[in-house]
Amino acid sequence: MNREFIYVPIGACSVSRSPHVLCCKGIGSCIALCLYSSIRKLGMLAHILLPEGDDLNRPYFFGNLAVRSILEELNRRGISRTQVWAKLAGGANMFSNEESSINIGMRNSQAVLNYLSMYNIKVLNADLGGRSGRNVEFDLRDGTIKIFTYEKGEYFI
Repeated sequence: MNREFIYVPIGACSVSRSPHVLCCKGIGSCIALCLYSSIRKLGMLAHILLPEGDDLNRPYFFGNLAVRSILEELNRRGISRTQVWAKLAGGANMFSNEESSINIGMRNSQAVLNYLSMYNIKVLNADLGGRSGRNVEFDLRDGTIKIFTYEKGEYFI
């Protein structure tokens, strides 16, 4: 079967099924939020820029709106939030002199984790923090996420 790679830009979300691969490049302080239904082999990847916002025309830019929008999309497809799990990557502190109180990567990570918890979405794995950007490939055949950083090379979550 042909594996198509689908690129997800900042502030966007993509939904697909196996055997496709959803991917993001250069995830720094942003969050790559991956939700997966192993029963349907369907996954969603949102490339979230900021922890919170209120622009309903751009819900995937913001953690609070992205989680809710993803759950609404799953519901439209007949998938309950109890049938999915999440994996996250990103949330890096890209600027070494950035104080923890304004560290947008840390704030993004905490916000998305809080919203997932609020909606009772199980987080299976997360690769958050650090100081370098990530490339993320979400394989919808089995829900595996391949990550590449210049610090660690290639690894899987």
